[in-house]
Amino acid sequence: MENRSFDHMLGWMKKLNPNINGVGGSKSNPLSTTDPNSPLYYFQETAHYVHVNPDPSQNFKQVREQVFGSNDTSADLPPMNGFPQQACSMDPNKTRDIMNGFDLEKIPVYKALVSEFAVFDWWFSAVPSCMQPNRLYVHSSTSYGAIGTNKEQLAAVFNGPNGVAMATSEYEHSSIPATVKNIFNLLTFLTNRDAWAGSFDNIVQTRQQPITDCPVQLPTPIRIRQTGANEDAKLTEFQKELVQLATVLKGDGILTGFVLKGDGILTGFF
Repeated sequence: MENRSFDHMLGWMKKLNPNINGVGGSKSNPLSTTDPNSPLYYFQETAHYVHVNPDPSQNFKQVREQVFGSNDTSADLPPMNGFPQQACSMDPNKTRDIMNGFDLEKIPVYKALVSEFAVFDWWFSAVPSCMQPNRLYVHSSTSYGAIGTNKEQLAAVFNGPNGVAMATSEYEHSSIPATVKNIFNLLTFLTNRDAWAGSFDNIVQTRQQPITDCPVQLPTPIRIRQTGANEDAKLTEFQKELVQLATVLKGDGILTGFVLKGDGILTGFF
């Protein structure tokens, strides 16, 4: 689900709950933001779980075009009208894919979860660019001018989790394995981050009986991938960032083969 937009995955859940800030058949984008007679691409619900190649770009220039429709960023509210235009510049055959979402019946597990639980439908991106500048913003309230992924700017400026729970421990992804470890009295945590993370066991163990107002069994997922995995495909921009992230976690000294353009945007690696 990561790297797929809310509208693409859950936008049509508005049919289940009109209060969800989703999509409808009336939403559209022009193929060209400068042509008043440009054909319109209306958002549909015929998406298939396929690898979109080329991957919708996350680089600053491309994201700027997607949300502003051009390199003019003076609008107080981005018109969000440049998605087909930017996709067409990469591959004209993929223009339709960019304005498409999943029919509810194609994703029954998500449908069941959305019917029972809250959905966060307002996402905020501090920097119209890829992952790392937004992470810098989260940690320091500024990306310090970064618009791309530059390994020299990823050095930690604070101590990472050392495996000791403290007052500043946070509830985050690692809280789930941390809670499981505590509830079942497992011997060790999986990682130092699990040991540091805030745990929910003090909440779970106060209950006298299990919760009964939630689904006990989820629907069987529908096979929606039409083809097998292409093991020989080149890495997408997002996959490259995952490789870089893993390399940094492994040890930045191993990272030696990244290629940077003049504007500091990551373009590939050896």
